[in-house]
Order: sequence, then structure tokens, then C-alpha cells
Amino acid sequence: MNMILTRIGKIFLTTVLILTLGSKARSQVLVAGDIAFTGYVSAATNVDSFAFVLLVNIPAGTQINFTDNGWLNPGVFRVGEQNLTWTAGQAFVAGTEIKISGTTSPTPLTPVAEYLSGGVLLSAGTCTGTMLNLSTSGDQIIAYQGSIASPTIISMIHMNTYSTPLFWGLRDYHSRLLGSGLY
Repeated sequence: MNMILTRIGKIFLTTVLILTLGSKARSQVLVAGDIAFTGYVSAATNVDSFAFVLLVNIPAGTQINFTDNGWLNPGVFRVGEQNLTWTAGQAFVAGTEIKISGTTSPTPLTPVAEYLSGGVLLSAGTCTGTMLNLSTSGDQIIAYQGSIASPTIISMIHMNTYSTPLFWGLRDYHSRLLGSGLY
């Protein structure tokens, strides 16, 4: 009887370890600087795209959220724009560039994530949410993990920063202070 309980205990412990290690292998917590934006296209044809390069290896299942909501001075996102989540469909090595693109109007479609391998575009995983509708007059993309209410910002890109201050030292809505150690 004691031997059976020992064997059941070992099976239970092995199962717990496999589930714990398996869940850690499916995603990765990223920090500021683990990705860098390499491209941004805001097109009048309503097909926008952006690209980023991984600066660290990531396992399959890693998720990165993207938004074009501005980052406001009190340390929160502006509301009213789009959010999407990319989930890596496989493990990727540092140096892999991922491109996310999609239509923004009249009906936004689910964005597509691709990467180039041997001259061929391949699926880089799945995107959920709405393609970012990047303004041709200026916008930003913020990559983060966690919730929109409590994000860990990984990287940002900004296009068309205006330098004319408005009242109280603020700039127009296309310019926002960068937070989380990103400069």
C-alpha cells in the first residue's frame, strides 16, 4: 500500500512539474527593449501595417499587445482607438522581423501576421482584435504585455511629432510623453 501511495505521489509530482514547465514554455514575459519597431505604413488606401524585430528569442504562444491609443501624462492610455494582440505561432529567434497588416475601413478585418523565411512570407501566428487605424497625419504604436489598465510597455514608435506647445505645456494629441524608460 505504501509503495502504491509513493508511486501515485511521484506521478502527481511529475504531472505538476510538466504542467508548470509547459505553461512557462508557451509564453514569455518581455521587458522594454525586447522588440524594436522597424516599419510603419499609414496608407490612404486603408491598408495599414507595421513591423517589428525580435531582439530576444521567444517561444510559441508569446503574446504582445499593440495599440494606437496615446500614452497620457498620468500614465494611462487614451481611449477610443484600436487594440490587437499577436500570439506567436511558433518559437522565433532573435532577429526575426514580424509584419502585421490589415484593412482599416470601411470594415476593419482581423490583422495578419507574417514573417519572411527563404524569400517566402509565412504565417507568424494569429492576431485578435482590430487592425490599428494609423493616421496619415501622425500616430503612435505602443507594444505592451499585460492588461490595458496595467501594461508593461515593451516598445513604442511615433510618427509626425509636432513641436508647437499648446496650453499648460502640453503638445497636440499626436505627441505624448514616453513612459516606462523608453526614450
